[in-house]
Amino acid sequence: MLKTALVIVFTALLSFSSHSQPSDSLQSLFNIQKGTEQIETGLRLCNTLTGDPEKMLILSFSLLEKNRKQEADPFLAARVLRTISDAYYYSDSIEKSNEFLLRALNLAESVKADSSFIAEA
Repeated sequence: MLKTALVIVFTALLSFSSHSQPSDSLQSLFNIQKGTEQIETGLRLCNTLTGDPEKMLILSFSLLEKNRKQEADPFLAARVLRTISDAYYYSDSIEKSNEFLLRALNLAESVKADSSFIAEA
């Protein structure tokens, strides 16, 4: 399972780097970072991928896995779940989008997250 996840992440990173986009600097930064900082940059990178929801999903799920492994901030996990929801929305999968949005909201409410995040979602 870990091997499959690594292959997916590697493939996603290769496909990101093969396209010249304004997000090249974010991609470069993402490639050298670790931990929470990398997840934060990954979220910003996801925001540049709204026109390519498949890549956005791949990156978002890899961020969720990184966050899970690090046992990082639950609010950060809620933000990643929200990004997954957005990616499903952009790929016209409203049911899946709603599923991940509800997960994000439930998690954010459980950790008493910033009310602006909850209102936005």
